[in-house]
Amino acid sequence: MNCLFFYFPIFYLYHTRQKSFKKFLSWGMVYLIPVCVLAMMQSSFSIASMLISLLGVVMIYNFYEIGYIQNDAETIKKESDPSLRLNTMELSYYEMHKISIYGTRLILGGILSYVLMRILPQPQFFLICVFSLLLIYQIYNRIRNLCNLFLHIFLISIRFCSVQLLFFPDISWAVLIGAFFIYPFANILERASFPKYKIGFMQYLVGGKSKIASFRVKYYVIMLSIAIILAFIMPVFDVRLCALLAYYLVIRLLFLFFVPKDGSTFIYFK
Repeated sequence: MNCLFFYFPIFYLYHTRQKSFKKFLSWGMVYLIPVCVLAMMQSSFSIASMLISLLGVVMIYNFYEIGYIQNDAETIKKESDPSLRLNTMELSYYEMHKISIYGTRLILGGILSYVLMRILPQPQFFLICVFSLLLIYQIYNRIRNLCNLFLHIFLISIRFCSVQLLFFPDISWAVLIGAFFIYPFANILERASFPKYKIGFMQYLVGGKSKIASFRVKYYVIMLSIAIILAFIMPVFDVRLCALLAYYLVIRLLFLFFVPKDGSTFIYFK
């Protein structure tokens, strides 16, 4: 049985969350491209910066997927009606090889950390963020209440924004803060609207699963408008953030009009 996806970053994401090239492509459009562009905005638009950014993404997912694996294979043991992302044979493989699975990922994380420390002047802040994913997920996977939403803020922020910290100390804090509103803040609002959190205002604001696509369009229209105003009144504001917001707006418009209106768009951009 081929269970190599347990060991290698991105492979587990594809196998359990994306499951098709179409969804994987949407992940690349909504996550990978913007994250790398934001990171290169902190350094330079060069092949070297792009490769460093991609290396950072691989390291993030190396640890982020440990949280996924624990949720899919361990947390489900404590739930009465769990979401099953692994089949019986895969769960059996996990039980027999869990030490090698986690060990391989930790060793890979150590190797990537060493490489980054050799080629970059100050990658420490990035490494602290990435390694903190392990601690956050240990808590996140053990509880099921409103605290999960609070922890999700850290998880999504690290996943989307921390790659920029690879280029510390020569980073723009305006770009780093702006990155939070480009994607993580929208994702947090969507997550807060989940019925399980029972936040009535957020459910009203987002409009539920069937209206998630239209909410996203409205969000980026508002954020792009704010960004354009800030670009005129704040000299430190990077106008390239406007371009990224416009990029997201175009993507959201495309999915609003060309993806089925049954709420299935919800699964494309997690």
